Parts: sequence; structure tokens; C-alpha cells
Amino acid sequence: MPTLHYFYILMHLKKKPVYFLVAALLMLLLSYPLLTIANSTYTVAGIPAFYVYTGVLWLSGIIFLMIRSVIESKPNSNQHE
Repeated sequence: MPTLHYFYILMHLKKKPVYFLVAALLMLLLSYPLLTIANSTYTVAGIPAFYVYTGVLWLSGIIFLMIRSVIESKPNSNQHE
């Protein structure tokens, strides 16, 4: 039942739930089972796959959140004052 409790908290927060969903997705993708898949002997352009995997996830999360915050901070041109 803790899942329903977290959903209730999410719905009553003042911030957009998108940020929390992105954080939860990143935490899931950076969890132990998925990190062990990337932790192998494979390399991408001489860089271990583990570093590429974590770096790409980290940068994509930052870029997504930056774009999202810029879009939300722009004034809506459809509204008239």
C-alpha cells in the first residue's frame, strides 16, 4: 500500500509531478540490476559501456529538466492581460 501513499503525496504537491516522475525513472534506470547489465567489458569509442550508460542517462535527465523548466517559465502568448 505504500504506492498509493506516494501517489497521494505526488498529487498534493505544488510542483509538477513530471519532475518527480523523471526522478523516479532515473532512479529506476540507475538501479543495481540495470547497472550490472551495463557493467561489462564492452566499450563505446574506447569508453567502458558502464560510463557511457550512466553519463547518457545523467545528461539526458538534466537536459530534459532544463528544457521542461524553460518551457514552463515562458509566458503564455495566448493569454491576454
